[in-house]
Amino acid sequence: MGRRPQQQKTFADLVREVETRVPDAPAALAPGLHGDEEFVDQAGRRYRLTAPSVDQPTAQRAAAGGAVVVWDPCGCGGYCGYEWLDPAQVRHLSSALPQVRNTKRHRGCIALYTDEAGGELLLVEGSVIWGSTIA
Repeated sequence: MGRRPQQQKTFADLVREVETRVPDAPAALAPGLHGDEEFVDQAGRRYRLTAPSVDQPTAQRAAAGGAVVVWDPCGCGGYCGYEWLDPAQVRHLSSALPQVRNTKRHRGCIALYTDEAGGELLLVEGSVIWGSTIA
């Protein structure tokens, strides 16, 4: 008995399958910095860079308003990991002004990110002293 040849799909059939396929949902991004202008928090919310460097009163107001605060102690861009401050620590920060050191040997920065709903995230990097929480 001979085998029946399998009917092969035509190129047009293959194209139709690809065109009608439902795309996969985008993969969730890991918490941290993505590119130069996007930061993702631990809940998966995406924030866009609003100000690469904010002054002390702006940082204090954002903390008092409940901003997510992320600390990068060594200023390596998150390579060593971030420290995510809990709400109690953030409340403590709102009672003090941060001190950003910028010398030949030490560089500090506080960047402000905002999400679509207006929520704020502060990325504190490098040589910043802020109360007893970030030192």
